[in-house]
Amino acid sequence: MSNEEKKVKEQWDKLWEKSEQKKFYFDETSEKILDTIKEIVKDIKGKKILEIGSGTGKISLMLAKQGAEVYLLDIAPKAIENTKRLFNDMNEKGNFICASMFKIPFEDESFDIVWSSGVLEHFSKKKQTEALEETLRICKPGGFSIVYVPSARGVFYRIGKKTQEIFKRWTVGYEKPEWSLKRMKKHFKNVELKEKNIDFTNQLIFLWPGFLSRGFLKFFRKIVNPKNEKNFIKIFGGYLLMSAFKKLKDK
Repeated sequence: MSNEEKKVKEQWDKLWEKSEQKKFYFDETSEKILDTIKEIVKDIKGKKILEIGSGTGKISLMLAKQGAEVYLLDIAPKAIENTKRLFNDMNEKGNFICASMFKIPFEDESFDIVWSSGVLEHFSKKKQTEALEETLRICKPGGFSIVYVPSARGVFYRIGKKTQEIFKRWTVGYEKPEWSLKRMKKHFKNVELKEKNIDFTNQLIFLWPGFLSRGFLKFFRKIVNPKNEKNFIKIFGGYLLMSAFKKLKDK
C-alpha cells in the first residue's frame, strides 16, 4: 500500500470509527445517483454491480431492492460493519468485501457495472488512473465503470469548501473537484466516455454545514424542479460530475 493510500485510509478509518449507525434515510443526492445509474444501464434487474468505497451502502441497498446482485467494497472495516447491519435490518442480500480499490479481489470481466461516488477526488491523478484501470479490468465487455466526483463547475460547492478550509472546519482531508475526467480516457483502448453535471441543490450544504436542514433542501428542491435544475446547472454547475466509462466489446 502506497503512502498516499495509507493517508487516505487513516483519514476515513477515523471518520467511520466516529460515525454512528443512524436511521435509514435515502437523501436526494443518492436518488440522483441511483437515477443516473439506471439511465445508463436501463435494466438493473439481474445485473452484477460492485460499489467501490461503499461507505453507507444505501444506494447499493436500493439497487438490491430493484433486483441487482450487489457487492460492496470498502477499505474501512467500520464502514463494512455498518453496511452489513443496514442490509440485515432491511432484509436485503449483499456481498461485502473489505479491500483496496487498487487491488480488487475479483477475476477479469466479473461485473456489469462498477461504480464509485465520493472516492477518486481524494487521490492524485496517477492513482485515479490506476483505480480506473482496475475497475475496467473487472468490467465485462459492454459494461460500465461509473465515477462520481465533486464538480469544479459547482460554484457554491467550491465557495463552501474554501470557506470551511479557511476556518479549519474541513474534515475529509484532500479533496479535489474535477472539471472532467476525459484525461483518463487516453490511457485506455476501446473505451467510450459520457459526462454530465448532476444535483445543483446539494452543494448549498457546503455553504452552511450543519445549519441547512433536510427540510430546507426539500423545500428548495421543489422550487428547483427537474426542468429548472438544468438551467441552474448550466449557470452554477452541479454538485457532482458523473463520468461513465463504457468498456467496448472487442471487434
